[in-house]
Amino acid sequence: MAIENGFIDNVYFFYTRIQEPTNKWESEEKEWKTTVVVSQADLKDYTKKYPAVKYKMLPNDEFIEKYQMDPPFPDQPIQYILNFKQNVLKADGTPIAESMIPKVILEDASGTVYDVTNKYLVGNGSKGKVFYVAFDTKYGKFPKLHYIVVNKLVKFERDNGFNALAAAKELTDDIDLSSVIVDNASSTEASAPATPAAKTSPVPKDDTLPF
Repeated sequence: MAIENGFIDNVYFFYTRIQEPTNKWESEEKEWKTTVVVSQADLKDYTKKYPAVKYKMLPNDEFIEKYQMDPPFPDQPIQYILNFKQNVLKADGTPIAESMIPKVILEDASGTVYDVTNKYLVGNGSKGKVFYVAFDTKYGKFPKLHYIVVNKLVKFERDNGFNALAAAKELTDDIDLSSVIVDNASSTEASAPATPAAKTSPVPKDDTLPF
């Protein structure tokens, strides 16, 4: 099987999932992926080389609505979008070779590169190069995501809710939560305004009452 390596420079990254793979569309199978916006000239060269590749075109106003940011190539009336993916498992169900697992490489102004795959999440609008490996298929050569080199990183920060889900531990009976759990009877926030006590007969205690 002939393998071909290549890259596209000056791309903008969106919806990048390299640190943790994501589910494929309507599937439980996992994949690493990134979406890139490329110039019209680069798209033309790339699709000429790989005619089986699909791409999307978004007019600038639709791009702004979808991605909530200005188009990366404002001189173009249309933004051209490519997807790069890599399966976690091979067709036989075994993991792909470690050398094929996508990475995030950060390049500084001096040209020094760093592996930041497990340190930073790549946010929308980050800029750099996408590297791919193209394999022979029955449709012709088809590129798979290899790694990305980022020279302008927009760090993505997970929100508190997502972090809480990721960090949550199982609650066991020996954990003391008295400092954060308030008994309903002593809670001033949940209490109704005080009213004069009515003169009634004592009510028998009922352990089934919720208060």
